[in-house]
Amino acid sequence: VITGINASYCPGDQRMYYSAIVHTVFERYNPQVIGNAFLPDLVMGHEFGHAIQGRSGILAAQVIASQQRAETESEKLELSRRAEVQADCLAGIFLNSVAQASRMTPEQRVGIAEISEAIGDDTLNGMPGVEGNHGWGVNRRHWTETGLASNTPNVCNTFTAPADKVR
Repeated sequence: VITGINASYCPGDQRMYYSAIVHTVFERYNPQVIGNAFLPDLVMGHEFGHAIQGRSGILAAQVIASQQRAETESEKLELSRRAEVQADCLAGIFLNSVAQASRMTPEQRVGIAEISEAIGDDTLNGMPGVEGNHGWGVNRRHWTETGLASNTPNVCNTFTAPADKVR
């Protein structure tokens, strides 16, 4: 169990780590998002998305491309964002796949998308247009909603998406 951050995936031991205080961490950013019962599921779905990326070689390819092809910090950040929003999309697919069994309501689906937007690089720090490593709220929401509307991972190919969809 970790504290201070919400969750993370460690490629070294291929484990996901989840903060015991995840709701408190999110409440700091946006108190409105903590009422959604699927907040922990979204967070862990995102980290599981990274686990899928790690086990399929996507993360290694992203790191290699970042080290060998990316010439600027901006290009490295874009590669990071592509991996992060892909993990958002994969989390959406997971949540869609358990929606019926979990009795997810339409309101909770909207809330999941709102959580994704609330944790965008721009929305977290209140700096519209900031160039971060996870993506703007509107793009994180877009990719989460893309996953929520599908059961097939091919919709999550963020590495071929236009740059404006991964800002």
